Amino acid sequence: MRVLRLIFLFFVLLSFNPPSSLSADPVVVIVSLQNPVNEITQERLQEAYLTGGKEWADGATIVPLNLIQSHPASILFRERVLKKTAADLNVFWIQQVFSWKGSPPIILKEDQEVKAYISSHKEAIGYIRSSALDSTVKSIRVDGKAFIP
Repeated sequence: MRVLRLIFLFFVLLSFNPPSSLSADPVVVIVSLQNPVNEITQERLQEAYLTGGKEWADGATIVPLNLIQSHPASILFRERVLKKTAADLNVFWIQQVFSWKGSPPIILKEDQEVKAYISSHKEAIGYIRSSALDSTVKSIRVDGKAFIP
């Protein structure tokens, strides 16, 4: 039980982000150029990130990627798409892991790492700042919107 408390405290401490970390740069959801998907619903995106095991139309398992919690795009995505605070998300994943119900998405540090992973993994989905978007990946719409403001 003491170990669980320490893990919980560790994640809670990681969740504190200064308000200045929010960016005016909108977020785009991205997939591989080889992925035929051009749009996804916010509900399906939430499911892919929170419940795992979701599949693309071709049957491949969706592999969600997260940026580190302090990254401006991560803050925006977490609040606007997942509708969770960093602390809520940490508690959620601790519960999932310790009840053998799931594991959190892969966590990467920078937009460039997300693009590199996605460009070589057709089944992956992620998000980056719109200013980091280039021709190595493609952005997809979320509920008809090109950006997450």
